[in-house]
Amino acid sequence: MPAHTEKLEIYYTIPIFFPQSSIKIENKNNTADLKALGSGSYANVYRYYDSFYLKNFALKRAKKDLNAKEIERFKREHEQMSMLSSPYILEVYGYNEKDNEYVMEFMDSSLDVTVG
Repeated sequence: MPAHTEKLEIYYTIPIFFPQSSIKIENKNNTADLKALGSGSYANVYRYYDSFYLKNFALKRAKKDLNAKEIERFKREHEQMSMLSSPYILEVYGYNEKDNEYVMEFMDSSLDVTVG
């Protein structure tokens, strides 16, 4: 540190709230009502209405014929998107390992098309 730097006293904080118990709320998505929106090289994208949150979400599901390397790329896509935070980038939510899918924010329009 430079010699002219003012000394600071560092102290530690102690938490005042301690969770005594927690509850887990199971949210079963109504996946029977998936509406196809489109597909790409690796995945199909669907829209569904979540009755718990009372809004639409998008579900991105990896195609069944992907090899292990392609599945890993799909997982990395989710991982990288989950680290981004911007009003101009869709927010993504938890990855489902069993079905190789994840939920993301639903947008009802893009620069060139409106989803009905």
